[in-house]
Amino acid sequence: MADAFVKVMIEQLPKKARQPRPAGAGSQRWEEALRHIRLHAPDARPIPDDLDEALCEAVMIRNALVHRAGRISEDDLTTAPSLRVRYEDGQLIRVTRLDFRAYSAAIVAYGSEVIYRLMGSLATPVDLSAWRGYAALNT
Repeated sequence: MADAFVKVMIEQLPKKARQPRPAGAGSQRWEEALRHIRLHAPDARPIPDDLDEALCEAVMIRNALVHRAGRISEDDLTTAPSLRVRYEDGQLIRVTRLDFRAYSAAIVAYGSEVIYRLMGSLATPVDLSAWRGYAALNT
């Protein structure tokens, strides 16, 4: 019964009100969705390029792990060209400790930034230029 209700509600929603699935990679993937609720990056606090690159790599690595049994695809390499240094099309990925540290730091820093945008002065500002210090794994 609940499933039928949800289906009817979704079908009845005006198409204009529906939000598209996040697309792209890096911070752009989420910034577009955040723009709809006015939590996107303000001009005064842009996402640093190296943070964006790490987020992009993390999404492509995630896609390879979840959808292709850990094999990187040409599409992944096109979307995240920085991965070409380590991988070729069809190659099995290997996430090293340093990779995990960088990706977890990027995700934690970006997530903290979104929380800061939501909470404003109630939250601690995020130093986006020092995002690598947000690693969740000790060395």
